[in-house]
Amino acid sequence: MASLAEIIMQQVSSSAGKVEIPSNVKNTVLNGLSESVLGSLTQTATKPGGIDIIKNLLTGKQKAESSPVTSLATKIFTNNVLSKLNLGSVLNGKLTSLVPGILSKVS
Repeated sequence: MASLAEIIMQQVSSSAGKVEIPSNVKNTVLNGLSESVLGSLTQTATKPGGIDIIKNLLTGKQKAESSPVTSLATKIFTNNVLSKLNLGSVLNGKLTSLVPGILSKVS
């Protein structure tokens, strides 16, 4: 059985295939997306009520687009990866827009 990290990376790789990422930063971006999603789930799980937030996401009671898990993953990705790579606002926007799709497929 695949680990959650492996499932997330599969979804990241699949989703990111739709965006043209410069080859010199592609691994950094993919790993950053994966780590941001996993980090968001981990941080949310440790907060009061966090398990319910994740449960609502996983069961479809809350859409990934409006989930606090997605917001946190996007923030982590932007702060830890995109802010350091200087890829430009258009590419940054395309990459951050992948987060809800990744989370909806993981759930």
